[in-house]
Amino acid sequence: MTNAISSFRRVQHFYVAAAKHLFYHPDYGIVSAGDAIRIQEAARYNLSPLLLYGLTLAGLPVRWLSFSPFSEPLPLRSFLLEAWRQADGLRGLPDTLLVNRHLAASCPELADWLAGLGVTLKIAAPTDRTLTSSLRSAQIAAYRLRSEEGDNCGSAAACCAELNRVARDQHLSYYYDAASLGYSPKQQQLDDLYTMLPQRELPPDAIAVSTLDWTKGSWLYSWENSLPPERPRSFDYSDYTRRHCLVYDEDTLYPPATHDLWPYWNDEIRNDIARYLVACWPNPPLEIARAIGISVKELNWYLNKKTALDEDKQRALEKLLGIVHSGDSFICHAEVRHFCSPQAPRR
Repeated sequence: MTNAISSFRRVQHFYVAAAKHLFYHPDYGIVSAGDAIRIQEAARYNLSPLLLYGLTLAGLPVRWLSFSPFSEPLPLRSFLLEAWRQADGLRGLPDTLLVNRHLAASCPELADWLAGLGVTLKIAAPTDRTLTSSLRSAQIAAYRLRSEEGDNCGSAAACCAELNRVARDQHLSYYYDAASLGYSPKQQQLDDLYTMLPQRELPPDAIAVSTLDWTKGSWLYSWENSLPPERPRSFDYSDYTRRHCLVYDEDTLYPPATHDLWPYWNDEIRNDIARYLVACWPNPPLEIARAIGISVKELNWYLNKKTALDEDKQRALEKLLGIVHSGDSFICHAEVRHFCSPQAPRR
């Protein structure tokens, strides 16, 4: 264990992004969108984006989050200093701060400033999935934040301040209760290493930066690239969360059919059968998608009920999988076997 401690380097993941599931509305305050929506589309509902800032202990679900209106970004160095001073779970300064290339390029002074604190700035490799995993988890954690006082505090800045308070309370409560929630053996070993190391304190002369020290860019909402085509939505109030939500309107994924052969009420059944078959089909989804002339992204959107397929493409998929219509139901006559896609022949 002594050798493990001496060779262990404390790594924290630092990320900034547009919040994927939280927006601000002048009448409703913080509004959640369980199904993410593009910022341009959100503006049609009078929703303004928020910025999410986060630090995560590498390998552990210990994170510190802050929010600001998209139009009022926080200085990155001020966020970092605040987190290292207040977030007990982070245990002070790391040895290495891992960021993506876009964040590093947006703040050219960051590397030298960190070096003055004894912290190495490292840019994540394109094949490194740990940083993006931390960001995805943070987006989900942000969506789950709930204020007992409600989420309508007036201005966007006031609503973000309340979100920040809730996030700080959750950080402290989760950090001190995390052991009782059950770590995996690997996480427990990692937590033991973090705990055994002395906490790295900030130098007393470290002063927060009050001026903006970075530039925004489209990389902040790159998650939009994976979203399906937009469908009509409306606001709905949840008594459970005490928050307005932006949800899909009913019957917009499968509009009523104009003929009787494929009745509207069976469309979800067709989708479910196709999803189960694709999950166990010998060919991967990429080859199935190519065989019917669509992208794997479109196939996944359809299987996850995010969007509908063109009728011809849907029939091609069902023919490939052996799904046939019989009376008022669907049955499967599939012979589950491997096929060779002409677009992507197997070698």
